[in-house]
Amino acid sequence: MKKWIALLLTACMCCALLLTASAETLNSTKIRSSAADPWLCTDGEYYYLTVTGSTKIAVFRSTTLSGFASQSINSNIVYNSAMDPTVIDLFGDGAKLSGTWSPEIHYFTEEEAPGNSGWYMFLALRNDTGDSSEVQMVVLKSTSGNPKGPYGHPVTGQANYSQPILKEDGTRYTDWAVGQSVLRIAEGPYKGIYTTWVTEEGRGESGTSGKFYQKLMISKMINPWTLTGEPGVITTPTQTWEFAGSTAKHPRVVEGATAVYGIHGEVYITYSGSGYWSDYGLGQLTWTGDDPLLTSSWVKLPNKPTNGATTYNPIFQAKTALNVRGAGHASFITDKDGNGFLCYHAYAYTNGAKASGRDAYIEPYYIDYTEWNGTSYGVIHAGLNDNRVPANVNSTVNFVNVGENLGVPTLTAKGGSGVTLQLSAANAAGYTIYRSTDGKNFSYLASTESTTYADSTAEEGKTYYYRAYSYREEELSEPSAIVSAKASAASAGVELKMTVGKTDYTLNGEQKTMDVAPIIINSRTMLPVRYVAEALGAEIGWDGATSTATLKTADTEIKITVGADSAIVNGQAVKLDSPAVIVSDRSFMPVRFVAETLGGTVAWDGATSTATITK
Repeated sequence: MKKWIALLLTACMCCALLLTASAETLNSTKIRSSAADPWLCTDGEYYYLTVTGSTKIAVFRSTTLSGFASQSINSNIVYNSAMDPTVIDLFGDGAKLSGTWSPEIHYFTEEEAPGNSGWYMFLALRNDTGDSSEVQMVVLKSTSGNPKGPYGHPVTGQANYSQPILKEDGTRYTDWAVGQSVLRIAEGPYKGIYTTWVTEEGRGESGTSGKFYQKLMISKMINPWTLTGEPGVITTPTQTWEFAGSTAKHPRVVEGATAVYGIHGEVYITYSGSGYWSDYGLGQLTWTGDDPLLTSSWVKLPNKPTNGATTYNPIFQAKTALNVRGAGHASFITDKDGNGFLCYHAYAYTNGAKASGRDAYIEPYYIDYTEWNGTSYGVIHAGLNDNRVPANVNSTVNFVNVGENLGVPTLTAKGGSGVTLQLSAANAAGYTIYRSTDGKNFSYLASTESTTYADSTAEEGKTYYYRAYSYREEELSEPSAIVSAKASAASAGVELKMTVGKTDYTLNGEQKTMDVAPIIINSRTMLPVRYVAEALGAEIGWDGATSTATLKTADTEIKITVGADSAIVNGQAVKLDSPAVIVSDRSFMPVRFVAETLGGTVAWDGATSTATITK
């Protein structure tokens, strides 16, 4: 079974795109000239476009994409770095900027930034040293409450006053840095808001052997201008397609990291490789679900078509044969119908001659969930899918998204010789299990179609943490609650045998007598619950007012109400295939559900109508 990860992600705000999608990368999709590092977003009512500037940043607003082409820069300026006192703080007296690079606009909710919700602009300021050796990240906040701005200090609101990015201790982050973006993980042990950016290594190293290169970085955020902890490295240039354009003065490039989210909750990053002046293109990384600050948690598609790979990096790279070159630094939007579009920059070519500046283009994109990306399924493609529509949600696979909902698994863990897990979820075909030794860093353990899984690799005396996902076909649930158990020496064991219609039964070979006999109702074997529960080490309580039985062990609590089609296991509803009943003043419950939820297994002998429960 495939190693799936699924986390629900913050939904994108979106509105309908008034665009005729093209399957080609052609000038007909150009939305604005002289627009390097375009960032396209929407607030649900308007589109907003911002681009790199020399000393000023403009934000253009339009109800249609075609409306960006004719708008002037000067009438749309929202930030002027020449008036920003932060420039002196960053680079010293007399500093003069020669670039305000890669602006991005992102919205933070009140939950994500308590007391600081709103629209923020991330950008980098470059000191005019002639070699791009001094570049620092800053952040501003819209003072109008919408992406149009103008923008000022995120705390004081002072216009044209930026806030440098800070470390957790309140000091300024001073490394060379540019291209800041936002990545969200909505659930699980790594839930939070993260920021990505690019820094560099080896400036000034001689030769072209790759000693001078960029690194994509990531950090969790305390607020929109403060990092927390030590940043991690997502990736460095490791594939030949990322090396084009590098010289002694130009690094090997990986930059422009942008988060893209799949319909099952997959987290992808697209990034640009090679110099923007050469064979710039887009590559893809996929999150494995482990610690996002670790390089190992981000899997690259293979390098170009080697070793028979059918999917590979770059996923998008325009050539002069299509009249454009250097296509990259993409932003992504989704319309109200789930159709995806990417906005990027590229150089136009006319009769083989390269234009002096970069233009902004837009193309449809889709995610093909039939293609393996190294950790799950899903590869991003520019253009149209097999249905000839630009599609992000409506992909080339029919997914299970109608009918009965797939349930989130209820998971219990019981220590013994190893650890035994019990899993249950409505409409599930199986389960994928992850394990941790600290409750934070989880790794794939196994996939199973059984509701019981024995972790025989658990070492005696150690405590382990588990979480699980239920699946059917290509659909994956949200993660279960995290549970823990300590592996210890095996218990003496239990064997309980009960036969339908007979009051005699055996417990570990000893013959005993019940006051009622097991019965069959609607093809389901129903046993008197008290005898089963006590044999499996559970305490049992009865609430006559609600006709509810409570079965409780050290780590499991089951509440079953007579006539109800669901039980409550550790606070979560679990569907029953047969409800509990009362016969002759005794409560009868489905044998398999009760036994397996309490950590036992059930074998049925149809010839003798005997159920054997072991634990």
